[in-house]
Amino acid sequence: MNQEKQHITEYKVYGIVLVALLLLTALSIWVTHIDLKAWTVGIALLVTCSMAFIILTYFMHLKFDHILIKILVGLVFVLFAIFVGITLLEYMTR
Repeated sequence: MNQEKQHITEYKVYGIVLVALLLLTALSIWVTHIDLKAWTVGIALLVTCSMAFIILTYFMHLKFDHILIKILVGLVFVLFAIFVGITLLEYMTR
């Protein structure tokens, strides 16, 4: 049988996560209105990745998952960062 422990997250935590996601959404919108040249896209993607991390951690309960799944998700973020970095390097050298 399944011997995993059940976890209960308080409503206060979800409220804090909601506020953090709303602030990060406002930040990503604000960043697009500033002229930072090629860095605008990179900063917006960084903010979006941090929002995805929060969503994965709390709403998809990755915080309570097995370590192997955490490592695999982390590797996906690293791979995504490599692809974005290569794309930004090409974009900035035009």
